[in-house]
Amino acid sequence: MLPRVEVDQDLLPEETHVRVTAAFNRLLGFSGTVVEKVVFHAAQILVTVRLRSHRLRCPCGQVSPATYDRSQRSWRHLDLGRYKVIVHAQVRRLDCRGCGRVHTEQVPWARPGARHTRDFEDTASWLVRRMSKAAVATLLRTSWNTVDGLVRRLVSTHLESAAASQRLARLARIGVDETPIARVASSGSVALGARKIAACLIGEAVHPSPLLAAAEVGVRRVQVSG
Repeated sequence: MLPRVEVDQDLLPEETHVRVTAAFNRLLGFSGTVVEKVVFHAAQILVTVRLRSHRLRCPCGQVSPATYDRSQRSWRHLDLGRYKVIVHAQVRRLDCRGCGRVHTEQVPWARPGARHTRDFEDTASWLVRRMSKAAVATLLRTSWNTVDGLVRRLVSTHLESAAASQRLARLARIGVDETPIARVASSGSVALGARKIAACLIGEAVHPSPLLAAAEVGVRRVQVSG
């Protein structure tokens, strides 16, 4: 059990003009959220938050006032100095009429199904474009598997988005290259738009014709050069 120091607002000196919870409200910057409690452990800070709104929003966009059930969840946030920051909240589930499924309500500080805040995921995804995943894991004080998993999930979510589908709809010509991955006996296929250089498809070359994977994301007519 880690020793902890819970901040008692009444014991703060008179010259302290900002309450600790108010300070963390500003530091975190989560919209529609109230910081209720801040607890300092030896190596981490546990921040308990709650949503201001009583209405539940499903990840599909549907809004409902009815609660199906409740549970406690925690998310890893960006570090504050030498402390790891953990965001904790009671979240609700709703029986959504829009998608016909029971979902956990959408929260502003994290993406659906994530165990890290948006700020943490966005920082990790920005860093992996500029350094190795091992270096990112060391910098963020997490594991390589964690960094790899969240980047794969973000890429998959982006490729399935409506914006990505519209970009692929106007694709007329591509160039394809295979490159070794991590000095092992495997390769990946990268499809690039020939007129405007942008990656539109990245995947492992596990099929004799990797371009068949393009059909699964909506590309039907492709002119291959080279």
